[in-house]
Amino acid sequence: MKSSATIASSASAPVLKRSKSSSRLPTSGSVGSIESRLSSSHSQRRLRTITVTGAQLYRKTDTAPEVVERPDTPTGKRHLLPVFFTHKSSELESPSRPRPLPSPLLRWLFVLYSAWCCLYTSASCFFGEYGQQAHHSLRHKTLNELGNSQWLSRISPHQPPLVSLRPNVLEAQHAPSNAITACLWTPASDVMTDVHRWISVWPGPISAVITTDLAPGSSAHASLVRRLRASSSTRQSRLSLHLLHTSSGPPTSPNAYLNLARLFAPTETVVLFPGNITLSPAHIALLQDRIEDRPFVLTSRAPSTFPPFPAAPVALPRDYPVWCSERFFFVDDRLADWKECIWHIWLNQLGDVGFMNMTSVNPIIGGMSSADRKIRSRLVTRFRTETCDHFAKQLVTREDEGVRTDRTKQRWLIDFCRKVSSLVLNP
Repeated sequence: MKSSATIASSASAPVLKRSKSSSRLPTSGSVGSIESRLSSSHSQRRLRTITVTGAQLYRKTDTAPEVVERPDTPTGKRHLLPVFFTHKSSELESPSRPRPLPSPLLRWLFVLYSAWCCLYTSASCFFGEYGQQAHHSLRHKTLNELGNSQWLSRISPHQPPLVSLRPNVLEAQHAPSNAITACLWTPASDVMTDVHRWISVWPGPISAVITTDLAPGSSAHASLVRRLRASSSTRQSRLSLHLLHTSSGPPTSPNAYLNLARLFAPTETVVLFPGNITLSPAHIALLQDRIEDRPFVLTSRAPSTFPPFPAAPVALPRDYPVWCSERFFFVDDRLADWKECIWHIWLNQLGDVGFMNMTSVNPIIGGMSSADRKIRSRLVTRFRTETCDHFAKQLVTREDEGVRTDRTKQRWLIDFCRKVSSLVLNP
């Protein structure tokens, strides 16, 4: 009994043998052969473990990856992560399973995809550059290169409605490049008298808007069109008439009529007349010699401050960035509307406006009631305040882009806009 106890105590520790067929040990640790012989005084049984190789263990765990319980993290949570990489690495290292080659269909799809990418990149570069050039050329087109539909796109959709305008009812046949177009408007009741007067005074092209309340398609409207077209060949060669129906739309300011006449002018330089033409041929010849890119006010005196003679015409390029404001349609008054047009041009030029002494400019008689004058004064004050604010912001933006404005002009702008409250229409 004593000898058997000694043998039992000497054999109580298990013996671990590492198998040569595997160079790795799983995390649970039973690779190779383990022999444990236990004996006791009450039992003579002998316990023997089964030898399990590493390869057999991997094959058994292929269907269900072993889960390892990691130690606690600093946050106190445990992470249970499946051990995929351990049992997959043996498959990647096994030379018994060759890697399959891609099918011919996949190779052809890869070739087609690469060719499509090259074609798409080339087309994007080409058409992108072409589109930028087309956009640049479209932005710098002059009005001569635009069609009637593009001309009409400038007009407000409700002032006047597009359906009420018939441009070029009578169109000029030829206009020299250095000629100056007179832009006017008149109601249909005075059209024949005014056209005869314009033709006799102005030697260059004429672009005029004729306003009428006759319904399109009526017999009176057709008769008016026939009378406008029944002109001599001399008149047709330099006269462009545009018929505007004013009965179907809301009230429209007279500045809108001048803008339409300027829009359809056939030459690059125009003269805006708020009333009838009263210049002599000698003045017109002098105007053609002195015309520049900046606007010229045709007045009987050259004032140092605004306003000049209220009804003075203005000669300017047709593509000049400032167009007469059309927001004052509360009262149809030529003189009041034209004064705001000159004011806007004066502001845009920072006072640098040319003058030509024209002594034959006749005043335009305009009348408004005291109530209408008060309402209009408020509208004018608000218009000038908003315009000054917008113009000052444009100057700040130009300075941010590196275009500096002279300090003298900046001070002029501040002083000019401070006088807005005193420049409204007086009784």
